[in-house]
This record gives sequence, C-alpha cells and structure tokens, in this order.
Amino acid sequence: VQYQNIEAERVHAESKNPVNPLWAIVWQIQRLLALFLIGWALLRWVPRWTQGLAETIQTRPWQCLGWGAVGAIALVPAAITIFIVMVLFGSLFAVTLPMFIPPLIGVGFLTWIALMLGFSLIVAYLAPVAVSLLGGQRLMQWLRPAETSQIATLGIGLLVFAILTAIPVVGGIVGLIVALLGLGALWVALRDRGMQQMSASFLTSSS
Repeated sequence: VQYQNIEAERVHAESKNPVNPLWAIVWQIQRLLALFLIGWALLRWVPRWTQGLAETIQTRPWQCLGWGAVGAIALVPAAITIFIVMVLFGSLFAVTLPMFIPPLIGVGFLTWIALMLGFSLIVAYLAPVAVSLLGGQRLMQWLRPAETSQIATLGIGLLVFAILTAIPVVGGIVGLIVALLGLGALWVALRDRGMQQMSASFLTSSS
C-alpha cells in the first residue's frame, strides 16, 4: 500500500513559490499614495503642528526614541488596565446599580477602541509623515536645489521611506525606528504644550 499525502505536498509546493513581486510593488505604491495624501492634509490644515513634530525629532531624536519605546511598551498594560477596570466596576454595579453596567461596558469598549485606533494611526501614518518630512528637508539641504515646497519635500522623503522599508530585514528595522520616533515626538510635543499651558496659567494667576 502506497500512501501519498497530496495536501501536504501541495502546501509544501505553494510555500516554495515566491510572492508575486507585482503585488508587492502595487502595495508599496498604494501605501505611498495614502501617506502622501495624509501628509498633504496635515501640511494643509495643521502645518505648524506637523512641522513642529519634525523639528522635535530633529532636535531631540534620542528623547523621542526613548519615549516612543516607553509608549509602545505601555500600550499592553493600558489595554489590560481598561479591561480590569471594566470587570471590577461591572462586578460592583451588578450588585448595587445594575443599570450602570451597559454604559460602563460601552465607555470601556470605546476607550479601548480609541486607544488601539489612535496608536495604529500614529504608527502607520503620522510617524512616517513626520519622519519623511524631516528626511526630505535634510536631503534638500544636502542637495541644495532651488526653493522647494513642503509638499514636494514630503513626497521626496516618503519616496525614500518607501524604498527603505521595501528592503527585507532593513525595512522592518527602519519601520520600527520611524514608528518609535513619531510616537515619542507626539508625546514630547503634548507634554511640552501641557507644561506651557500650566506655566501660562500660573503666571496669570500670580499676576
């Protein structure tokens, strides 16, 4: 009796087939266009804030990288904490005020969704745009061409970012560093703004 595992051989043969490079190129072009449109919108509506993120990464890269790593690591405990709070208060309200359970679950679920969605948007879109804007500006300073708009500078930086992230292994490292830099820059910018508001309110109350 001869036994031939056709399914296993088929899966093994498919695993040997390389990924269609055309699909990889199409995906990279789609990602590049999406990042460019988001970057255009940011430069169009909040140019000073977007430029401020790029300048924060330029002036304090190690601080941004460190705070970005802290933020990425703190994401899991924050998500777990939201779930624990929902369970604890849900158990308490089940005995005392059961009518509060549906709002509690809704608020907790929305908070969890907002946390995960915000983190994903920052890592996937905001960080590449800010770092690519900075990279495009540095590249333009090195090439010293005629005066270039911020949109063109962003496009050049995004093109370099797309090429680097398309390289195996190197692309993963570059993507991780860019994500941490963008996440950390956002945290540093929000922290500095909060400290400025606190100082302004203190000076106002003192006067």
